[in-house]
Amino acid sequence: MMLLMLALGVSINGFAQSARRGDVNKQMKQAIERVADAPRGTSYGVVEETSDKYVVATPFGRYTLKKEKDGSVSYKGMFIKPESQNGDTYVVDSSFGRFQINTRKFTVKKL
Repeated sequence: MMLLMLALGVSINGFAQSARRGDVNKQMKQAIERVADAPRGTSYGVVEETSDKYVVATPFGRYTLKKEKDGSVSYKGMFIKPESQNGDTYVVDSSFGRFQINTRKFTVKKL
């Protein structure tokens, strides 16, 4: 779940770069088409994991996220690090702020 938050951040970063160029509608249509036209069995999320990286697939492309020694995961200056866990609820620190993630309810709350 935490990796997907970072993957979402990476996707938003790519989307924001396109928005600055004025290509928002084009980017949105392309993302929707990529998901809709994806072959059966296509999955988005973590597709590969090694001791030092995760490879995450998104509709905007594949990204390699680096595992850091302090337990965080980073990509181009963005990071996410778990702080605590209580059952299905995680508290994470990230470059976007602190969040509480409930994996059972699929909710994310900014702290």
